[in-house]
Amino acid sequence: MNERRKEIARYYTESLRRVEQVETPPMDDKNHQSSWHLYWIKCEDRNELSVFLDKAGINTGVHYKPIHTYKCYGKQPYLPIAEKAFPRLLSLPMHPGLKNKEVEYVVEKIWEFYEERIF
Repeated sequence: MNERRKEIARYYTESLRRVEQVETPPMDDKNHQSSWHLYWIKCEDRNELSVFLDKAGINTGVHYKPIHTYKCYGKQPYLPIAEKAFPRLLSLPMHPGLKNKEVEYVVEKIWEFYEERIF
């Protein structure tokens, strides 16, 4: 299952490189091995992209909300980097059962979203 998620992560990363409004996570190297249980992007217009993808039948998520914003954790130190990154983070579909054509569809829709804003 991890290997399949890694394949999907590689495809997302390679395919989204040409979209300058999207930043992808670093891929695995000798010091970093991810299970890729989530695949996030940092992107411009996150909320609008999420709505656009939802209308295309693609579920996304918002993860890694800064811990200091949760009251249930009590008083936590302010995390300015997390606070700055959070509004741009969007999780894309990621599970080993995704078919190649489904992953390609996600990427195509992201391209479409940003191409509409360029022209």
